[in-house]
Amino acid sequence: MIKAPYNFVPLSEKVFFPPWAEQVSHDIPFSDGESGEIEIKITAKSPIFIRNHEVDNSDDNLYYTDKNGKQISTEFCNHINSQTGAKEFYIPATSVKGMVKNILEIISFSKIQTSDKKFAYRNFDELYYKQKLLNNTDNIHMGWLYSCGGDWCIEDLGQSNGGNNRIKYTDMALAKKDVIQSRKDAYSKYKLTNYINPITDDGVIVFTGKVGREKTREFIFPMSDINNPIYRYQSDDSVIKNFREAYYLGTPNENDLWKKLFSKRFKKGEHIPIFFLKNQQQEVESFGLSQLYKLPYKYSIADGIGSHANNSEKVDFAETIFGYSKSLNNKVKSLKGRVQFSHLKLSNDKTPMSKIQKTLSTPRAGYFPMYSKDGNSMDTNYIISGWKRYPVHNNANEEKDTNANKDMLTHFSPLPSGSIFKGKIRFHNLRETEIGALYKSLLLDGDDDSICYSLGMAKPYGFGKIKIELDLPKLKKEKDPYIDTFENTMNEESNWNDGKPFKDWKSSEQLQELLAMMRPYRDDYLTYGEKNQKGYEYYGQFKRTSNRRKRLNYTQSSNINEETQVPKSRKKISKPTQVRKLAEELGINANEILKFASEENIDIENEYSFLQQDMVDTIKKYLGNA
Repeated sequence: MIKAPYNFVPLSEKVFFPPWAEQVSHDIPFSDGESGEIEIKITAKSPIFIRNHEVDNSDDNLYYTDKNGKQISTEFCNHINSQTGAKEFYIPATSVKGMVKNILEIISFSKIQTSDKKFAYRNFDELYYKQKLLNNTDNIHMGWLYSCGGDWCIEDLGQSNGGNNRIKYTDMALAKKDVIQSRKDAYSKYKLTNYINPITDDGVIVFTGKVGREKTREFIFPMSDINNPIYRYQSDDSVIKNFREAYYLGTPNENDLWKKLFSKRFKKGEHIPIFFLKNQQQEVESFGLSQLYKLPYKYSIADGIGSHANNSEKVDFAETIFGYSKSLNNKVKSLKGRVQFSHLKLSNDKTPMSKIQKTLSTPRAGYFPMYSKDGNSMDTNYIISGWKRYPVHNNANEEKDTNANKDMLTHFSPLPSGSIFKGKIRFHNLRETEIGALYKSLLLDGDDDSICYSLGMAKPYGFGKIKIELDLPKLKKEKDPYIDTFENTMNEESNWNDGKPFKDWKSSEQLQELLAMMRPYRDDYLTYGEKNQKGYEYYGQFKRTSNRRKRLNYTQSSNINEETQVPKSRKKISKPTQVRKLAEELGINANEILKFASEENIDIENEYSFLQQDMVDTIKKYLGNA
């Protein structure tokens, strides 16, 4: 079982659309509409941190420089009092609003908000990946990618022939010494060296693979030719969007090779070597920067949310209260929210703690065993796991991640447990059931004092555990009747389009899973899976999970986790048993397989599942033994 500090509240099968949604107006009050002001107090039950929006570089302790050279504040969100000159810490209104809105979305069965993007993956165990790339190398094309008048152009250089377009270093020795550079130097500059192969036509040697590892061969890309087919795409075409998303272009996680080299070359119109597949229409279906590139999933995120996506034009409960802005038929439709939050100012004399360093990167959503409800990947009909949440911890882990790469560490100075923040929530013209939904979102603990909310950064390590206290306004009724009205609304048959309501909202899977994750649980099971020195989860864990294709709900995993488990130590081996075994079957040295892995950017320690019997023919092709 893979452990993780996060889990999911499953999506409701149906989305609730309030019958009165289209009647909302800021000018015409509802007959049962009321307005009021709630005083809210948040008490931190563990250290809490929300990063400041500005960098104060007057003191080295107030910021750090990340791997991209960007200065990042380590301070809690604050502003300078114009009268006293003192720093005053506060929780931004947007942070509290986001927390409350997410709770309300879940308990009111509102739509989950997602993008229609496609993730990309490289999994040698997946049948779809094997069929499309791994066992189909003869049909992989080589090409030149370049910018053409604001569009993306791909020149088809023909099929890569399963690796036959590669040249051995022994052949390279025939060339002039000043033409062929050392591999490490060539890769660091990604030098595309014009080289006259004594066996083939003129071509360009393209250095691929990992830096600093010995290789036996490189790809030869033919020179550009006016007779070659050219495919032209606009930036919003799906094949380009899929490439941009696979390599995270324009995001903080942008592919290093693209960011440091290819981005500049592309803007200049220079040629970039790529590999691609064609579809039945002989158009480019997908492409990447290596022969076994990350392949876009067949389905997008929106395909996995069912009715949540099919009714995007309708207004759900959360949108009715908090407002929205959406584009429909090239027209923007919007509604201002009827609930406003103030900043919550620190009201006691707590001061920031010493700087803490933690690894806050998380598995990406392309890791389908954790993000798919039934274990199916995005290449089959699937349902996403639901609303991602971080279960509340008993205690925060404040220790530095000593084994982590320093470039992956996030620095921050949280405010300590016991910090108290106070502010206001104002609402205007809310109906009785809407007030009940707002109250319920803020008072989920009820009589259960163990339930806590979570807010801010580093939640995977137990930071940001909070309790909420309210001073409610004097309205027509006390709070309980409003909450009862909301619950009755969720159970009322006439409020559902298909006339089939949830029989008991209180016992719904969504509410029970949410409450379970708000009760502190064993900290040792709210951690990421075992990691290697690079910070990645062991691929073996991923493989076992993907084969089992089953993700446990939080309540299920909590039950089986009652047993005490002793973590097993792992031995780090340079040549896994699988490598040696396959080398014996092929009658070659194990180093040849390691070189093959290097050529294809495969990390043996994490991704050794390709070393299976059904891969023998493919490996032989790559190693020139076919």
